[in-house]
Amino acid sequence: MKTLKESFKRQPFLLITLSIICVLFLIKGSVYLSIGSPIPFFLSIFFLLLLGFALYKPNRIAGRIIGFFGILMILWGFTRLLFAVLFTIAPLTEAHIQEQFSIIGNIISLAVLLTGIYTLKKAKNYSLD
Repeated sequence: MKTLKESFKRQPFLLITLSIICVLFLIKGSVYLSIGSPIPFFLSIFFLLLLGFALYKPNRIAGRIIGFFGILMILWGFTRLLFAVLFTIAPLTEAHIQEQFSIIGNIISLAVLLTGIYTLKKAKNYSLD
């Protein structure tokens, strides 16, 4: 059976996309770690290790892991966009939360949502190899 690493040689964009998302979440997790909230950092490490694990497993298992990543990204992006709409209706006074749901934050949420959809579609291709 082929591994996901071999499949990425044929189509490297998925690996590049997942790596960028993992690094961005790791950076965000590091920021939260510096202010005393370690959970996002440890979740980022967990998902990075899971991606590394998927690289060396047969495509069927790796496809499921990549699909899991896709579903999580879709949920994360959709939830953030939903909160952005809710916060538009009922504005918040806390500056940190308002900063998270600015135009740039919404663009990032939309990008993560679209990346999750792309990842979920590609996961099906890898699990069929």
